[in-house]
Amino acid sequence: MLWTRKAGRMASSFENAIVETILDDEPITAIIGTRVFPLVLPEVRQGVQRVPAVVYELGDIEHEYCLNGPLGLATATISFGCFSVIEQGASELAKVLKDLFSGYRGHLDVDQNYVVSNSTIQGETIYQRDPDEGSDDWQYVYEVQFQILYKY
Repeated sequence: MLWTRKAGRMASSFENAIVETILDDEPITAIIGTRVFPLVLPEVRQGVQRVPAVVYELGDIEHEYCLNGPLGLATATISFGCFSVIEQGASELAKVLKDLFSGYRGHLDVDQNYVVSNSTIQGETIYQRDPDEGSDDWQYVYEVQFQILYKY
């Protein structure tokens, strides 16, 4: 299910809850608006600003079990790419994202379906990405990987 932001509609999956958390954070939305994308940054379209933006990829989700079945605990790995046309912009966006998720504890969604007990940074890197075809705009990407332990 792809994420859609509708008035009165809450997140229905862990991935959607992560996106809602990002879009509910004023310091982040002051930088990116609503530009949060799964997997890849969209192609350049006339008149549409693509960056700064956050691109996320939900990696492995490992569920915990006991002899009686699922415990309702999971550990997710999620990577965020913070895109900007200048290195400082990518770094600043990564900083506010790290401020939000590093050490995060509590509910990710208002329905309280996902309760985070631990969120840690697993790695970070910054690199410059070649311009897209037909563009002269270089992009800087600051990637941050998190491991999030949550109850569902």
